[in-house]
Amino acid sequence: MLDCLLLSKKEFIMEEKNIKSLIEKFLERCIDLHVSEIRCNYFMDELELEFKYENRQSVIIFTSCCDIHFRHDLGLDDKRSNYKLLNGNKTPYILYNIDFKQSSIKNIELLYFNIDLQGCILEIYCKDIVVEFKEIESTN
Repeated sequence: MLDCLLLSKKEFIMEEKNIKSLIEKFLERCIDLHVSEIRCNYFMDELELEFKYENRQSVIIFTSCCDIHFRHDLGLDDKRSNYKLLNGNKTPYILYNIDFKQSSIKNIELLYFNIDLQGCILEIYCKDIVVEFKEIESTN
């Protein structure tokens, strides 16, 4: 089963409440979840945040990105460890909040997201966002 929500810049400009509803639905299901993976694809044109919990998986996909900033909290004890060795529930970042607004860069209307992962702040300017909730199939 896959539950997918899609919002594009065009829809956002027409009706801002759509994006508010999308983010609220995601946060209702996913607040305080450990980030299992952050992926940048297609030369940073797409950023994926993945969360796994119990038998579910949630992914936020930001597409048509034009500006992405990662700010790690250098005071975070986990940042001093080797991130290559972290997996599963040992990931250092937990979703705390997602703020959004309409913004523009060089007169191009974009979606702006400020994502607090308690130890890392992501700032993303993009044109589209997809949120997926799905059941993880058992490997047994």
